[in-house]
Amino acid sequence: MEGTQTLSARTLLGLPYALKPVFTLFTHCFPLPSGCRLRSTMILGWTVTAVALIAIFFQDQPTPYFQDRELVGTPLSELSTQQMNSINLDAPSHGAFYVMLMSIASVGYVLADVAADELIRDVATHHFDVFSSQRDEDVVLQPVITKYRVFAMLGSFLFMGVGMSGWDYGGDFDFTLEYTQVMLLTG
Repeated sequence: MEGTQTLSARTLLGLPYALKPVFTLFTHCFPLPSGCRLRSTMILGWTVTAVALIAIFFQDQPTPYFQDRELVGTPLSELSTQQMNSINLDAPSHGAFYVMLMSIASVGYVLADVAADELIRDVATHHFDVFSSQRDEDVVLQPVITKYRVFAMLGSFLFMGVGMSGWDYGGDFDFTLEYTQVMLLTG
C-alpha cells in the first residue's frame, strides 16, 4: 500500500478511540433494553470485535506484492522482465477490505471499553463507597485498571513480536504465524 493509504488506515483504526466520548454518550443515551445494560453493551462490543477478526481469518489472503522475498529492496528499474512478472502489482488494492474489518473490530473494542469503564465506575460508587468525588474514584481504581491494561498490551506486543518475526515479515525466525492466524487467535 502507498504511504497515503497506510496513513489513512492508521487514522481509521485510531478514530474510534478518539471518539470514545461519543461512544460514552451513546451508551448513556441509548442503553440496550436489559437489566444489565453495561454488561450487554460489553458483550455486544466484544462480539463485534470477535466477528470482525474471525471474518479476516476466513478471507483468502491475496498474493503478496513480492512473491520472491529476495527482490525486496531492489529498485524496480533493476529487475528483469521475469522478475517483474513475479511481482503482484494489484496487491495494494486488496488492503481496503482488511482495513474496514479492522476498523469494525476497533469500533467493537471501544464500545466494550467504554461499557467496562462505566461498569467499573458503577462498582466503585456502589460497592466501595467512593462517593465524595470523581477524583477519589479515579485514585482508587484507575491505576489498577491501567496497570492490567498495560500488561495486556505488553503481552500482545510480545506475541506479535515472536509470532510474526519470521522470514515472511522481514524477521529472522524460521517459524511465523500468518496474518489470518493471528486474527483468529485474537478473535
